[in-house]
Amino acid sequence: MKRAVCIGDNTIDRYLAPVGRDLVGGSCVNVAVGLRHSGLAASYVGPVGDDPAGAQVLAEIAAQGVDISHVAVVPGCATALTEIVLLPRGERRFMSELYDIFDSYQPSAGAWASVISASLVHTSRLPHLFDRLRAAARKGGFRLSCDFSTFEPPPDLEGLDVAFRSADESTDPEHALALAAVTAERGAALVVVTLGKAGSVAVTADGSTWQDAVEVDPVVDTCGAGDAFIAGYLERWLARASIADCLAAGADAGARACTAVGAFPQSRSRAPSIR
Repeated sequence: MKRAVCIGDNTIDRYLAPVGRDLVGGSCVNVAVGLRHSGLAASYVGPVGDDPAGAQVLAEIAAQGVDISHVAVVPGCATALTEIVLLPRGERRFMSELYDIFDSYQPSAGAWASVISASLVHTSRLPHLFDRLRAAARKGGFRLSCDFSTFEPPPDLEGLDVAFRSADESTDPEHALALAAVTAERGAALVVVTLGKAGSVAVTADGSTWQDAVEVDPVVDTCGAGDAFIAGYLERWLARASIADCLAAGADAGARACTAVGAFPQSRSRAPSIR
């Protein structure tokens, strides 16, 4: 069975009033959960604090069927926290972000062995580990993808199979193509750019493929929709489906993620605690 490892961020998504709930999120966790729900064996690798928030993250990820055996519990550190205000029509505003725990994170020897033995490795928010992952991908047998929504792609992307980028709030196709072009020039084999309501585009040396966004009504919460898109895309890509099929799967998954509060359905939410 093919196995995917997501190494990167997790967080408590703290939805402020009027929602008033703490939910588990973080781009890499969201992708891991999405891949597991699609039937893949999925593991999450990254750090949490030795606090109640960290315990909530671990409990929720495990309940989703994602392997957490190589998550590091860091003494004296606070689990990442993102404060969110949910706006009308499902849009959201990030009020604050605390991701200090990831700045110096290094996987243990066991965690690294688990990463490099996977079929697919997906990463985000760990720029200091990107070159190490890229070098391992070039030597080993795993395929590597990276979400660059939180850091600028480095100059050398040789060995990166898929680069995911977001055009932010732009719906301009030329802007998306420019982002893809500069990323491809650095060596990424495939670049996928999302444009929210304007859809998405995948660019390779052979050209570009476009996909319209899938509409849902009502849109409850767009938080995590991009991560769901990535999971949907990667599951089909790992099965060697066509680019068009991968984009369509991503669009469907992203749309479904907008139909409820939180990045994915979960039961271990709680009222916000004071930190």
